[in-house]
Amino acid sequence: RKHRQIFENILDVYFETSLDGIVLEVSPSVEIVSHYTQDELKGQSLFNIYKDYSQRDESIRLMMENGFLKDHEIQLRNKDGKIHYCSINARFLKDRNGNIDRIIGIFRDISEQKAMEENKKELEERLNRSKKMEALGLLAGGVAHDLNNILSGIVTYPEVLAMDMKEDNPLKKSLKVIQSSGYRASEIVQDLLTLSRRGVITKELLDLHDLIS
Repeated sequence: RKHRQIFENILDVYFETSLDGIVLEVSPSVEIVSHYTQDELKGQSLFNIYKDYSQRDESIRLMMENGFLKDHEIQLRNKDGKIHYCSINARFLKDRNGNIDRIIGIFRDISEQKAMEENKKELEERLNRSKKMEALGLLAGGVAHDLNNILSGIVTYPEVLAMDMKEDNPLKKSLKVIQSSGYRASEIVQDLLTLSRRGVITKELLDLHDLIS
């Protein structure tokens, strides 16, 4: 009576199968995981509810090699077609003559646990990306300030030199090109500073009269 109560109330799924996977006995808890009733599964192959044959073949191979399965992860397809992640423990059971008679075991639904692990992994990846972006921002800020010091000379000195030149001096055009390039480089530096401040810069034309109004 005690063993019957355990069998009927256990949350994990207890099962017994023949060596070719035919279900001989299964606990009522199987309905929670698979939506199949005990009667629907008895006499059927347990391997039919595996997600794919490769997992079934891998389970058989490990059983034949070791004589047991321990915390072996499988994916089972329930009656509605939904996939459940399950952890299975199983071993061979011998008869009185020492011959392997059947396979007995327990499996539990770990779908919620797997989902939590995936969620945790995703959060860790997002945190790592955030840390990388923060480090990149600090680096960009440092580089931008150094470049600003260098660019100040490139932007201002061409104008100072041009002041002492006549309008027809051919070098004046070259100085304007240098200065123009300096301004464009300065804009890139501003973008780097924006990145380091975690801001987004937007540019648009504004009418100051409208803005003041």
